[in-house]
Amino acid sequence: MLRMLDAIVVGAGLSGIAAAKELAKQGLSVRVLEARNRLGGRLNTDRTSGSAPYELGCSWLHESLDNPLWAIAEENGIDLVYDDSSAMVFNKDGPIDPALGQLGSDFGAFAGVHFEDNKQDVSLKEMIDEFVKFHPKMTAEQKKALPQTLRIPQISKGQDWNKVSAKSLLAAPKGRDLLVLGGYDKIYNVIKQGIEDKISTGTPVESIDTSDPSKVTVKTASEEITAKYVIVSAPVGVLKNNGIKFVPEPPSEFKAALDSTDVAEVGKVYFEFEKAFWPDMDKFVFVGDSDAVDGASTSYPLVISNWYKFNGSGKYPGLGVITPPPLTNKFESDPSKAFDHFTPVLEALRTDKSIPLPKPTKVTSSKWTVDPYSQGSYSTYTVGNDREEAVKAFENGFGRVRFAGEHTTVRGATFAHGAYRSGIREASKIVDEVTKGRL
Repeated sequence: MLRMLDAIVVGAGLSGIAAAKELAKQGLSVRVLEARNRLGGRLNTDRTSGSAPYELGCSWLHESLDNPLWAIAEENGIDLVYDDSSAMVFNKDGPIDPALGQLGSDFGAFAGVHFEDNKQDVSLKEMIDEFVKFHPKMTAEQKKALPQTLRIPQISKGQDWNKVSAKSLLAAPKGRDLLVLGGYDKIYNVIKQGIEDKISTGTPVESIDTSDPSKVTVKTASEEITAKYVIVSAPVGVLKNNGIKFVPEPPSEFKAALDSTDVAEVGKVYFEFEKAFWPDMDKFVFVGDSDAVDGASTSYPLVISNWYKFNGSGKYPGLGVITPPPLTNKFESDPSKAFDHFTPVLEALRTDKSIPLPKPTKVTSSKWTVDPYSQGSYSTYTVGNDREEAVKAFENGFGRVRFAGEHTTVRGATFAHGAYRSGIREASKIVDEVTKGRL
């Protein structure tokens, strides 16, 4: 009979690997079950293109003043570069007037003042409308154009601006952002060193049974494994859509936390070309056209990375487009449609209008919204929902079931370093409990 493990970790993303590494380091027996046939979770450095790695998941080390991954990178000689350069902001007609950006420069302060007197949350769009009303001396053209520049946060929130919580935008940044040169997976590979033999890929978990209060039983398609504890680091989209069955059902507090948490739809589409036709800048921000109908190629804001300057080593001209919904699911389902859709956007980036827009040599997209083992990108909160309340339930877990991942923390929420920290947090709790039992 197989002996009972100290812990099982469900998911081999950053949070799961961090947890397993910490458990093993403290001498506990652990096994990691990963549903996919690859490692990394939302960290997905695709090295199959034959040219240079595509970051289909996280690209940046955010909040560098409070990011433990920075130290790991530095200690292991992994090249990082600050992403400080200003972006070219443009629309379908080309670069926009810099004065427009100045008009919206105090939008964040406006929202902060608003919530000092008004506790009820409103949507990003409603807050923008209030901001425009507060500035009656704007011209008609400015009133029409400014909202398009201010709605850009809907990209990272992965929701339509009618749903994005304006309160959620108030948090002050904790430092500058860094890019990992040559692939984010370099950091992941450092973290998983020494526990490779504890990881099983292609092993989706079907159910987690805690009917017996003395143990937890994790069932896959081919086996049942018992342990003292389980750390579930599966994405929040999987949990919300009942991708793993819990026996008995989770407590009402946990289910309420899941119900209040939404799943962002943030994706990426990479275009690779024979030759660069765009300005020699690090990044570009496309602001949606206020006259465009929903679904049109120019109707949504986009962030575009001059990708080949970083991971392309300057050898493989390419642009990476970060997409909001509903574009994310559309092009993750069928990336072959992406170039035709974004042609008007790319046309506006051409420096030499006399040369026709070239066709891409490669088109690659992320798959977060169509992948059954993610079912979305990461956690987000719509108007009126509170991350802090939900996180309390995720941190508490229930019985011998613990939870890790970007959705289980306020500090570093949605980010890779938040996920990493949450894994160590849960491992430390289990180490304490198991150690007590051995005394």
